[in-house]
Formats: sequence, structure tokens, C-alpha cells
Amino acid sequence: MSLKNLNWRSDKKLLGEMTSCHVAEEPMKKVAIFGGTHGNELTGVFLVKHWLKNGAEIQRTGLEVKSFITNPRAVKTCTRYIDCDLHRIFDLENLGYRSWSSASRGSES
Repeated sequence: MSLKNLNWRSDKKLLGEMTSCHVAEEPMKKVAIFGGTHGNELTGVFLVKHWLKNGAEIQRTGLEVKSFITNPRAVKTCTRYIDCDLHRIFDLENLGYRSWSSASRGSES
């Protein structure tokens, strides 16, 4: 089956098998775009700074899109990171798994 022939909204079983994350029943309403996770990788920083000045081009009807500089101190010094590499801290404790799993069931924090 080719990807272009898939009906993503109606075939939730297939979509669930293709991802390792929860597939929402409702469409997403908020999206965050991050640049600068590594302060010396400037493409994302350039785009986020552009979108912070001109966010209209990333906005879509029914969707709130916000952009963020993830690691501003590292961006300022143009170094990968200052205190810790943000790509090396993705574990359940640092991600706040318990609060995330509660939020995914509909609880608001």
C-alpha cells in the first residue's frame, strides 16, 4: 500500500501501527516549533527568529502555532549547549512522564 493512498483519519489502526506515540482522537489544535536546541545549529534558529517576526506564514485556520528559541544562552554563544545537551536528557524522569500521561487523558495542569 502506498502512503499517498492512505486515509489517515479513517484508518486509525494503521496509523497507530506506524507510530510509537498516542494517536489523538481529535485533531491537534496547538503546535510548537523549536529552533536552537543546539545553539550552534543555526537553520532552526534562523527560521524561528523569522517566524517570531512574521508568524502569519506558519498560522493555519483552527491551529495555534507558536515558535520558540529552545536554548537561547547556547544560541547567543553559538555553542552546542551550556549546561547539558538537550538531546541527551529525553528520559521519562526529565520529560515529566507522569504529568504527560495524565494530560494525555484529558487532565489539565
